[in-house]
Amino acid sequence: MKPEWELLRKLYERTTPTWQLWPDRENCPECKGMGYVRHTYPVGDPRCGNLDMCRCRLKELIQDDLDKERDVVSTIMAHSQMSGHERTLKVNGLTPWGPQEAWKTMRSAQMWACDFVDSMERTGTSKWGVLIGTYGCGKTHLMCGIANRLIESDIPTIYVYSTALMNAIKETFNGMKDTEEFRQALVEIPVLMLDDLGTENLTEWARSELEYIINTRWAEKEARPIIVSTNLLPNQLRLRHPRIASRIMDTDLSRVNIITVGDYRQRGAS
Repeated sequence: MKPEWELLRKLYERTTPTWQLWPDRENCPECKGMGYVRHTYPVGDPRCGNLDMCRCRLKELIQDDLDKERDVVSTIMAHSQMSGHERTLKVNGLTPWGPQEAWKTMRSAQMWACDFVDSMERTGTSKWGVLIGTYGCGKTHLMCGIANRLIESDIPTIYVYSTALMNAIKETFNGMKDTEEFRQALVEIPVLMLDDLGTENLTEWARSELEYIINTRWAEKEARPIIVSTNLLPNQLRLRHPRIASRIMDTDLSRVNIITVGDYRQRGAS
């Protein structure tokens, strides 16, 4: 399995390696360190008489741009990395427990998860998904299983607890990171996975940031899928996050999976 860092870096390195071979400014034979050069253009050409940016200066700008994007990605990864155990989880890795009818809801969610990954692998697009269930019903296991499959398929994916994402957003608000670049990274990543939505206490500013991210991705529909897990029932989610619930539970776009099995940590308890 490739590290998420490498997969995310591939997403943001938009330029070819050619620019890396251009000279550094201090050793540039073309501009002698000035950063700009003058070329000869025919009379009447709008560029006539103007200075052109030298390749060495353009190289600096490209490198600065990539450094900023990597900084944003590293911030996200600091908040989104799964534990060593979670990296081993698989979509179909849970063994049945609880009443048979309840287990069918988990099996249905597992089948949807496999369909989601298959669609992303084949077309790069997929319907959104919501996993709803009580503590310990296997939502996080399923989320991690999906993320692991996507990463194995070289599909850049961010899996993050919603509380950790809010902490990362607060960092941008406190001036530690560039807010706009951070938002764009969350908007542009092919798959965004938010675990435990509804457990965080949002300020109005943080709520508006989260709504912006989800709403912008919603405008791209299946091209920018989100998967969300929550302990809140649909009506509770609509009361707590009405705008967010409206998007993530869009009946034309999203599959809502309500898992009714109990806490698997208590499956042996009397």
